[in-house]
Amino acid sequence: MEMLSRRVERLGFFRPIIRQTQTPDNDIELMRQRYQLQVPYESLYGMSLDEARTLASQGKFDDVLARIFARYKELERHCDFILCEGSDLTGLATSLEFDFNAQIANQIDAPVVVVANGFEKTRNETLTIARLLKESFEEEGCHLLAIMLNRVPKAIIADVKDDIRQQWSHSTLVYALPEKKALGRPTISRVAEALDAERLCGTHGNLNRLVRANKVAATDLSNFLCRIKDGDLIITPGDRADLIVGSLAAFQSTTLPKVAGLILTGSLEPTPVVRRLIEGFEDALPIYSVET
Repeated sequence: MEMLSRRVERLGFFRPIIRQTQTPDNDIELMRQRYQLQVPYESLYGMSLDEARTLASQGKFDDVLARIFARYKELERHCDFILCEGSDLTGLATSLEFDFNAQIANQIDAPVVVVANGFEKTRNETLTIARLLKESFEEEGCHLLAIMLNRVPKAIIADVKDDIRQQWSHSTLVYALPEKKALGRPTISRVAEALDAERLCGTHGNLNRLVRANKVAATDLSNFLCRIKDGDLIITPGDRADLIVGSLAAFQSTTLPKVAGLILTGSLEPTPVVRRLIEGFEDALPIYSVET
């Protein structure tokens, strides 16, 4: 999408099936906001998982495909190019997942880029996945453009690449992407959102700091400072002024790790004098309060 957004004026994004319609789909919202898509949210998906499950249970899987195709063709009228993200049909029927994505690709006449999960796979398993995917999609008549082996363990990434160069005799492109733990880590603001936490302070840029680990703090300050690491999310009662002030100081220090933020528990907030101290920092550490 990043590359397409620089070359295509009317860019679209489409998901055949989303999990639910009550709350916005994360992938669709990301694409709409990041690339300023000029089409309504409701135009960017085919149907909900519940709708698809109901029709499939009634033996009307062809109706699922027909309705999704109609929604896609309507979106196509407003776009010069559409990136279609295949659906994970867990909960519908695992056996249908591959056939479904292959049939959608054939219906809309779209070349396919398959993203396969290489997480915790061995060297041989990873190459076998690539071969099976190629054979399966081509048997369905799909135009297979490339295979992305995603989240390949760093310990075997070089060997996997060598195996592909030496043993891959097909014309289909294959790429191996290493596992990057940072991509799976939440930001402090996302954690706070999930907890429905109240933000007490924190400058905007620091709200996007990645949480590497959670730590419950109950020791004295000196032991606390010896145990923190970069990216720690500190969970402590709101009346522990020593740990709050210590975290603020460590965040500003050039010699100590920078924690991601603080979650203050028990509906306890810092005392007025500690609040004044917090407000005096221009580069403020994110601090949130929760009820329990």
